Amino acid sequence: MRAALVLASLLNLAGCTAIGPASIQSGRLSYTEAINQTDTQQTLLHIVRNRYDETSTLLGVSAVAASINISSSTTISLPFGKPAYYTGSLVPFSGTVQFDESPTISYTPVQGRQYMVQFMSPVPLDVLVPLARTAPDPGPLLGLLVSRINEVSNPVFVPPPAMQPDARFPRILELIGRLRAVGRLSWALEPGEAARFAIVISHYAPAYTQEVRELVRLLGAPEQADTGKPVVLPVVLAVEAPDSGGLSVETRSVFELLQIMGSVIDLPEDHVKAGVVAPSPPLGWAGRGLRIRWAANQPGNAHVAVQYRGLWYYIEDSDRATKNAFRVAHALIAMVIGESIKGTSGAPVLTVPVK
Repeated sequence: MRAALVLASLLNLAGCTAIGPASIQSGRLSYTEAINQTDTQQTLLHIVRNRYDETSTLLGVSAVAASINISSSTTISLPFGKPAYYTGSLVPFSGTVQFDESPTISYTPVQGRQYMVQFMSPVPLDVLVPLARTAPDPGPLLGLLVSRINEVSNPVFVPPPAMQPDARFPRILELIGRLRAVGRLSWALEPGEAARFAIVISHYAPAYTQEVRELVRLLGAPEQADTGKPVVLPVVLAVEAPDSGGLSVETRSVFELLQIMGSVIDLPEDHVKAGVVAPSPPLGWAGRGLRIRWAANQPGNAHVAVQYRGLWYYIEDSDRATKNAFRVAHALIAMVIGESIKGTSGAPVLTVPVK
C-alpha cells in the first residue's frame, strides 16, 4: 500500500509537469490565431460598413487571462475476503488527471478624441518610411499612402473634367521601385535629434544614369553635373519642396485609406439601384488593381471574409495585390487601436468569460 501511494504521487507530479508546457504550446497558438482572424474580420467589416456610410465600432483586445485548473485522483483497490471473489477483476491501482482551462477576454471600445485625431491625421513619416523600406516593392504602398510628391498629385478620385490621373506619379513610383530593386536606392535616417529621412541614390553610373536623371527631373529637383556623385533627396512632410531639393510628401490618413479600400468593393446592383449605397467616382492610381468581392454564400477561397446584409464580402486568397493593401490597412488600424486604448484605465471594458 505504501508503494502504491508513492507511485501515485510520482505520477501526479509527472502529469502536472507534462500538462503545463503542453497547455502553453496549444493554448497560446490557438488564442493568437483566433485574435488574428477576428481582427482581420473586424477590419474588413469596418471597411464595408464605412462604404455603406454606416457607423462602425471597433473593439481592441486589451487582455487575455487563462486560468488553468489541474486536479488528480488515485484509487487503490485492496483485497478483502476470499481470493475467488476478486481474482481477475481487482485493479490494484488507478489514477486520473483532469485539466480545465477557463479563459477570460477583455475588450476595450476604441473611442474618444485621441482615436479621432489619429484616425483622421496624415500617416507620419516615421511610420511611412519603415513600411517603404521593408516592402519588396514600395510602389503600391506609396501609391496607397501618399497623396502628393512635390507638385505631382495622386488623388483618391479623379473628378471631371480631368478624368485621368497624372501619369507622372506612377512613373515616379516605378523608378523608385526599380532603383531600389537593383540596390541603387535606399531610405536613410539623417543624423540629428529629430527624425529626418532621405532617399539616397548611389553607385548608379553608368548603367542607371538615365533612370536617375528622369527621376530627378520628374521630382523637379536640381540636376547634378557629376553623375558619379550620390544623390541625396531629403524627405519631408510638407506642402512645398525643400529649398535644397528633395521630396515634399503629403500622406493620407487611415480614414482616406479606408475610402480607397471601400471603393474597390464590388457592389450588388440591387443595393445601388435602391440607393442604399452610391457608386464611386473614377479612382486614381491608388485603388487600381484592387478588388473586394461579394457572394451569396460563404466563399471557400477567401483570405478573409465577413457577413454583412445577408451577403459575404471577401478578398480572394489568390489576389496578392488586394491582400497586401489590406494588410497595410489592417496594420495601420491596429496601430490606431493600440495607441487609443493604451493607458485607458478609466475606459469601459467588456470582459467575457469563454466556456
